[in-house]
Amino acid sequence: MVILGIKCNGMSMQIDSLEFDSDQTDYDYICNVTLRSSNNGNGMYDISILNKNFVQGFPIGKWRITKACLSYDWGNSYAYLIMTDEVGKETKKITASKQKGFVSGFDVDLLTRSIFSKAQKIVSEYPSSNIYNVISDLQEEKERYYWKGTMEWFYKDYPDMNEFIEDVQSSIDKLS
Repeated sequence: MVILGIKCNGMSMQIDSLEFDSDQTDYDYICNVTLRSSNNGNGMYDISILNKNFVQGFPIGKWRITKACLSYDWGNSYAYLIMTDEVGKETKKITASKQKGFVSGFDVDLLTRSIFSKAQKIVSEYPSSNIYNVISDLQEEKERYYWKGTMEWFYKDYPDMNEFIEDVQSSIDKLS
């Protein structure tokens, strides 16, 4: 289990790693990271962020981090968050960071800390959750379109995978 203590001063924050027995009274928020599930190198961690009155969530300006989690598999690990803006509209799931996965080892503490810096970036770049969601949708669609176009080009030029492999092998042979 990872425990982080967070002190706030305006838009600045200090995030400290804590032990279970540490004095938590000097912190404005406590972030607990607990393992939800783990199976054969795949799993999830829940992240709860509570203030001294046990109110869930963490304010960033007029926005709030409402949900956060970490997920991992054999190759990758991710930190995700969901925020609400000043009118209470939720963002889509936001990827805060990505690291190597279970096989290579990943840093739960570092992934968790990335959520806070990503939230600050979102608040500074987007005026509302709706704007973030629309721009995020457009970026995802652009990515899908790019890969779709790339694959269409690939299959047009190489309908037979063996021909592609032969071309690659020929290129390698020329370099040798």
